[in-house]
Amino acid sequence: MLLQGSGFSISFKRAVQLQLTGLFFNSVMPGAVGGDIIKIAYVIRDNPSKSKTQAMMTALLDRIVGLTGLFLICWLMICFNLKTLLPIKGVWPIIVFMSAFSLGLLLFFTAALYHYKVSDPFLRILHKKIPGLGLLEKCYSAMRIYRYQRKAIVGSMLISMAIQGSSLLLFYFMSIRVLGMTPDFGKIAAIYPVG
Repeated sequence: MLLQGSGFSISFKRAVQLQLTGLFFNSVMPGAVGGDIIKIAYVIRDNPSKSKTQAMMTALLDRIVGLTGLFLICWLMICFNLKTLLPIKGVWPIIVFMSAFSLGLLLFFTAALYHYKVSDPFLRILHKKIPGLGLLEKCYSAMRIYRYQRKAIVGSMLISMAIQGSSLLLFYFMSIRVLGMTPDFGKIAAIYPVG
């Protein structure tokens, strides 16, 4: 979905093949990004006339969308289970971090996907010579490509949230089996991304 949104030609069948290939290489190669490298190589091979940088940035954006889906699921669970979480000692830093990070990601996506009539005020800020802003500028610029393809981002985000929610439910049901008791779902959902 993200590749098509940035102009790459890829069928649904090929996207599934690449995803499964990436999953395999993530499992057998050291580190967590080996599968992404393989997927990028195949996408570049399948689309030789397209930008290699854009293929790499799309893979990075895929990771950002996945992380955003995970944090949004967690943030929603915190909001729905706030009464359960507040009495727990030491949970405030987690709640504040999750809320700030989730809202920051939402602001990032909103700013990047908004169609500015004049010039983008965030790009002016990101062009400043401040350490660490270079990567953020590249991510932001890669995201700006989708400002006319918002459906690709929203669709990817919804798919990511469905996958992250399913993963959370699987973790919860495995916890029940391992612990032999039923833990509070709200507590597990709130700490799942940081655990």
